[in-house]
Amino acid sequence: MSAIGLCLSKWSRPVQHRNGYNPRWRNRRQANETQTEIPEDLIEPGKVFVSDLRRSVTEPLLHELISRFVEVENTIIIKDRNTRRSRGYGFVKVKTNEDVEKLLALPEADRFIHGHAVTIKRAKKKITLPGDDGYVRQSLSDRDFDLSSPDPAQPSIHMLVDDVLFKIFSYLPTKQVVKCERVCRRWQMLLHCYYSKKVNLEITEDSLGIPAPFCKSLVSKLLILSGPNLRSLKVQKIDFVARQNILKIIGQLCPHLEVLDVSRTRGINFLQISRLAQGCKTLKGFMAKDCTDFDEKALHQLLECYPRLEKLDVCGTSVYGKNLSILPRSLKELYIERIPELCHKKNSITQIADKCPNIEVLELNECVVSKEDLEYFGKHCLNLAKLTVYMPVSDFTPALSHFKKLTDLTLMGNTVNLNQLFSSLPQLEVLNVDTFFQSEIQSEDTDFSVLEKLKSLKITQAAVGRASLRTLAKCKLLEAIYLFKWNSVPDDAVVAIIAGCPKLNKLVCPSLVPVKEFVDKVDNIMKGRCGKLVIEARDSITLLGLHYDRKKIEFIPSRNYGYMYDPFSYDSESDDSDVSFDGGWYDSDIDFPEYYLDEQDFLQFDDDLFEAAVMLAAWNVPDSGHY
Repeated sequence: MSAIGLCLSKWSRPVQHRNGYNPRWRNRRQANETQTEIPEDLIEPGKVFVSDLRRSVTEPLLHELISRFVEVENTIIIKDRNTRRSRGYGFVKVKTNEDVEKLLALPEADRFIHGHAVTIKRAKKKITLPGDDGYVRQSLSDRDFDLSSPDPAQPSIHMLVDDVLFKIFSYLPTKQVVKCERVCRRWQMLLHCYYSKKVNLEITEDSLGIPAPFCKSLVSKLLILSGPNLRSLKVQKIDFVARQNILKIIGQLCPHLEVLDVSRTRGINFLQISRLAQGCKTLKGFMAKDCTDFDEKALHQLLECYPRLEKLDVCGTSVYGKNLSILPRSLKELYIERIPELCHKKNSITQIADKCPNIEVLELNECVVSKEDLEYFGKHCLNLAKLTVYMPVSDFTPALSHFKKLTDLTLMGNTVNLNQLFSSLPQLEVLNVDTFFQSEIQSEDTDFSVLEKLKSLKITQAAVGRASLRTLAKCKLLEAIYLFKWNSVPDDAVVAIIAGCPKLNKLVCPSLVPVKEFVDKVDNIMKGRCGKLVIEARDSITLLGLHYDRKKIEFIPSRNYGYMYDPFSYDSESDDSDVSFDGGWYDSDIDFPEYYLDEQDFLQFDDDLFEAAVMLAAWNVPDSGHY
């Protein structure tokens, strides 16, 4: 008997059957005979796998016993993570592959350790998945593909050249393109080549065409296909398992990523940011909108790891402005919202101007800014082109004259003087004005023609006169108009705007009722134009049966009741108030739905049932900008 068999002290050999044959040996022998079927690229050179070990066998004992046959470099016995007891198997590292063959050729009698027959096999390489520690992306070998040309005698889709198949892939949704990998080896190779050329990838419901949440295997598969050359990535609504280490997976598979959007994703914290930075070193844009787990600690880690960040979106997160003092000087786009501490701390919000003088886009949603702060931004941020700000004061418009390059303005405030606004910023191309009360927009004799470069206009809650509205017809570059919560919009003024703005392609006005005369005039105007005009207005039954060119005009019924005219926003004593709507529920102690929808009041308020239904819907339907 060999030295391994002789070293048995208190353990005896396993009990044999009466005929001297143990059926378990047959299973081990068959396993040893079939182990050569493992692909060569999956075999770990110079290492064997030893199983069926007793728990009393230690690493030094295993090293000593195997050393009597071959020279051993190292031995490892796998232990339970919690109990630290042996799990009954391990690995032995030897010098050469010839030593591996010697161990595999040992007879059955030499495979006993402590009276127990062990199994020796070739060791397989450890397969690490994206997200595991030590994962390294490896290129696929030619063995994975069938590079032979198709048979000309059997015409099929496989006869198409690669460029044609790439064109076909571009028309398919991502869900169907991934399935093409299963067709054949050639298509698998083409799919890898197709995705390797991608620089932008979106893993969302719209792009994939499948419902969320997305699992870890799907995200990893898409990133493995397109990761190396990826420059921009958007990932949303992943499942619980994937979000445990989603940024680590991205860092391992996308080393050259520059822009990352993980909006509405849970689990984005400082630990994830540090894992991302280990593999992704060139990140310039990071969007974490509505990531509730993203806090000041995560933001600090992000700014420390990426000192050359150019774009940052932390709207809807737990950031409260503590780390604004360490914003990088290279920052060009910043999106923040709902930071009340900025309103109370002196010079807190102006730190953005001091730290980021080259900023071009600044959105301060629901952050109160004073007139002095606005002037400070205008004097120090000379390249600012897009601004979103809330101004509670009424005399702020002169401060806007300091923004010489501002072309996109979203303004929220209590009082807005449009004439002063236009004189301060005549170079505006995109304008969005929203106030809390309709009467607070001072717009008498407003001349919109001052904005010669205006392309998009959105005004909420304004009482602009007919003559002022007609001046929009002089804005020849105007492409889109949004008029929300207006009392009434004259049809002739809208027709004049459509006739005077040849580039207009979208008109949104929930208060507009498209009657037959209006539709006929718009149809005559669009006959001499190329392109299509989309009009979103109040749903009207008068459109049924009307004849107009549906290739150039499209009417969309407005279902957003939150943007319709609210009669309660007017003063009851004003001449513009809607006296036809019963506001008696203001003086009552019951709720609005109970007042109008109570069974006893149906007959009494029959004339107001339609208005009541509209207002009830407006009460319950949130604005589209909120989630």
